[in-house]
Amino acid sequence: MGPDPGDPKVAFKPESDFRVTLPADASSLFYLRLFAGAVGRPLLDPPRERWIDELKLLVTEGTSFAIEGEHEVLSVDFRVLANRLECRISPVLAFSPSDLKPDPYDMVMTLAEDVKLVDMTLVITVLVD
Repeated sequence: MGPDPGDPKVAFKPESDFRVTLPADASSLFYLRLFAGAVGRPLLDPPRERWIDELKLLVTEGTSFAIEGEHEVLSVDFRVLANRLECRISPVLAFSPSDLKPDPYDMVMTLAEDVKLVDMTLVITVLVD
């Protein structure tokens, strides 16, 4: 008998991709946080709630840059890579510091391993440790 395909340890193999497309407004952040937690939780054994909470915060703050745009929908893609989780948020027109306190830019830069804006996609990488 083979492994249960519903088992998260089977489903979350390196190179797994997950995508959600949501309305580009603040009401979507609740669902995005649920999605980020669902993707992140099986990556750690045992799960570490602080890491998961930081992942949710990171994705929420990163998504705020997509919500500021004039697009009706936004997409968030997660790619599981060996010891990293890559999050791609689009469309993002600009990623730079602001006068907000706390500044979403500072939060993203503090919590992420690597951040870059490629075309209109904000690419955020975190270590899975």
